[in-house]
Amino acid sequence: MGDRIMMTTLDKRVATYANPDPLNLKFLTETESFELLIMRALGKGSCPDVLVQLGESIAEKCDGVPLAVVVIVEP
Repeated sequence: MGDRIMMTTLDKRVATYANPDPLNLKFLTETESFELLIMRALGKGSCPDVLVQLGESIAEKCDGVPLAVVVIVEP
């Protein structure tokens, strides 16, 4: 089996240069971003009510980019 490289970019010209038929992914919704944030931060636990507003604000600032959510949660 050969090697594979995954590349992400917002620039369609870069994507089509690397692969003429790139896979287009959608951004996360604010709800999906919040759910990812909670899952990464708390595991299977639920978010305490006192942190919901803060979590939603953080998720909103990530602009639907999953990597941004994950990086914020990592220690």
